[in-house]
Amino acid sequence: KAGWVISSPLRDSSGAVLAAWVFLGGGDSQQRTDTANLLRAGAPRVEACLGLLKRAEAGPISRWTRKLLAAKHAAWRWLAAAAMVGAIGASLPKTKFLLASLTDTLLSRITSTSSSAA
Repeated sequence: KAGWVISSPLRDSSGAVLAAWVFLGGGDSQQRTDTANLLRAGAPRVEACLGLLKRAEAGPISRWTRKLLAAKHAAWRWLAAAAMVGAIGASLPKTKFLLASLTDTLLSRITSTSSSAA
């Protein structure tokens, strides 16, 4: 049985609620005051971390990457690898020959994986 409960919302920079935390205690009023001070002091840092996580998870590239890596068929994984290598390699001028060779290798793996799965 808790003697006291302290809760507080955790908000992002625009004021929207991201989460909340709740602390239960059975100690004296000094412990409750110390816990409330801890919540006030730590809230800005925890809110910033939660906001960063929310922004990082919401990106279209990370969603696309997660979907492709979660694909059940190996051919889709090889296709994802080829797409990522192509996107990175296309921006580096000295890697065009290497990129062409690597892409050919990956595409041949996709073809062999697709034909063996059929």
